[in-house]
Amino acid sequence: MLTGMGQRLIASKLCLTMSNNESDRYDQMTKKQSETSQASSFFDRIASGEDPFLSQLDRNAKTLLQSALTRLDVVSREEFDAQAAVLKRTRERLEILEAQIEALTIELESAPNKGD
Repeated sequence: MLTGMGQRLIASKLCLTMSNNESDRYDQMTKKQSETSQASSFFDRIASGEDPFLSQLDRNAKTLLQSALTRLDVVSREEFDAQAAVLKRTRERLEILEAQIEALTIELESAPNKGD
């Protein structure tokens, strides 16, 4: 059987162990709250659009995207529309010329041969 001194020693160690565990839990809880607060603050700054990091990130992303599109030989919408208009006019002229050739061919075939 333990003496009074031994019982007090075991009780104090038990209290220290419980105290350390509670302290560890408190530290973990405080750390999680701090991380949550930091994340919330970061997202609040992003949502407000006032974060200089976000604007720099946006500029870098746009530059990277433009560079990638340039390497892919992608044309702008304005250039595409201009080329489509040129193609349309060319097709119209081709149809007119084909009609003229057909009319001339018919006229040649129906004309009496002068050499015969």
